[in-house]
Amino acid sequence: MARCRAVRDIGLRAACAGGFNDFLRDRTTFARNGSQAAVRVADAIILSDDSASIVQLAADARYSGSQRDSLRFRARPQAHAAPYFLDTGLLPAFGSTLAAAEGRVGRGPISVASEGLADWVAQPGRTTRFAAAYTAVSWFPRGEHRRYDISSGTLGDVDMQGHANTFEVAGEYSWTNLRTSAVDGGLLDEGMVALSWYRARGLRAEINAGVARLDRRGIVSQTPIVLARCQWNVH
Repeated sequence: MARCRAVRDIGLRAACAGGFNDFLRDRTTFARNGSQAAVRVADAIILSDDSASIVQLAADARYSGSQRDSLRFRARPQAHAAPYFLDTGLLPAFGSTLAAAEGRVGRGPISVASEGLADWVAQPGRTTRFAAAYTAVSWFPRGEHRRYDISSGTLGDVDMQGHANTFEVAGEYSWTNLRTSAVDGGLLDEGMVALSWYRARGLRAEINAGVARLDRRGIVSQTPIVLARCQWNVH
């Protein structure tokens, strides 16, 4: 289980901590399934009363124990229906330790966010490191912005500012490296752009387009990606 709350007495806007073990679902013992523990801390400088302008820094750490003495790392591009482009296969391992740092700057309708992470995998006789990063930019042409949730240290819904409709334009570049001298899980670069339409009362429609570039096992290939979705958040 995990819990997030505002923490003001030590100068942090929010802190979360949790522990997990799915041994009942995986039908194995508690020890062999591998426990996980995670913590996140975040702080923000809020520069306006409506949280339209903020500067946020956050850090995450996570430990994952091995499952049946092995771990597997894999990832899809930004398309959930796609197959796994990156895959290390099962690696003999004792556990892994992940550390991540995140920064976000919002100035009215413009927001820029970036995050980098590294994962150290403890294997017999060596330590293997994987890494990933992304940078994203978004803009509301009509001047709206996302509300900042102080209790969780994350962005929430859109402040429509009395408008019945609004649009958001966004772009993102991400990079994931699951390749080392001993492991070839692949290297994936992705560039995506998105156009979102928001309607008051929680209706949202979005279209995404981009290109994913995969370098794995000596082969370099590119895949175009086009996605569309519609969602309705009931408040």
